[in-house]
Amino acid sequence: MPTTWTVQRQILPPELARLGVDVMTYRNIGGGSYRSVEPAAIDVVVVIGFGNDSRWRIAAPSKPAGSHRAFAAGLGMRPLAAGSERPFGCLEIRLPPTVARALFRTTISGSDGAIDLDTLLGQRAAGPLIDSAAEESDPQRLVAEVVRLLACRLADDSTHVRSEIQWAWRRIVQSAGRISVRRLADEIGWSERHLAGRFRNDIGLAPKAATRLARFSLAYRRVIASADPLASIAADTGFSDQSHMNREFKALSGASPAAVRRALLPDVFTGNQDLRG
Repeated sequence: MPTTWTVQRQILPPELARLGVDVMTYRNIGGGSYRSVEPAAIDVVVVIGFGNDSRWRIAAPSKPAGSHRAFAAGLGMRPLAAGSERPFGCLEIRLPPTVARALFRTTISGSDGAIDLDTLLGQRAAGPLIDSAAEESDPQRLVAEVVRLLACRLADDSTHVRSEIQWAWRRIVQSAGRISVRRLADEIGWSERHLAGRFRNDIGLAPKAATRLARFSLAYRRVIASADPLASIAADTGFSDQSHMNREFKALSGASPAAVRRALLPDVFTGNQDLRG
């Protein structure tokens, strides 16, 4: 039986929304198991499953699959395989890597696969979030716990990302990956080598990889949310041609743009918010 989801974006305090934090609740209303290949993401993704029996099985390339109630996955250049036999639903938090570093006090690499939330935060901080998620009838309590924790960690950030790296990250995202690493370094006043080292230390991947993710993310959104010709999307989002975009989609999402569109586009156009099942 296919999984059907309802999706709701949560309203956050302005100070978190301005930082690019996004929180969504997903609820399974159709029963059935869940299987998906999640594309490489420009954000650090935190997932907290609803219900005591909710377990998510996540597998990264070259990593054994693990079972999680709550986990985080960092920026990476490969898709993740995800599944659950009893997917009641979940809270999904998307964090820019600059915010994720403040929350977790470290960077998370996509090559690490999924990491248990209590491993990253400690039981004292993660426990209330997981306990709130067990009360499936009250997601607002969980959202409030997330907002409280984020505000606390951001106010007491002992692993502050340098302002130059925050600026470089924003430039990459705002330009959808069209800015070169050389130009970034010139505008900051650093050498490319110095920028690459600082960027990797604070963000968790190299600036060149970040530009790839930013370009792919924009193209992916265009593919699933429009009926524009794929060649036009490739040209508009900075790929050299459609073949280049096809290669990037296969590397970063596990499927061609046409296959992604066939899987997701009908739900977008009929107003169904099911983008996960």
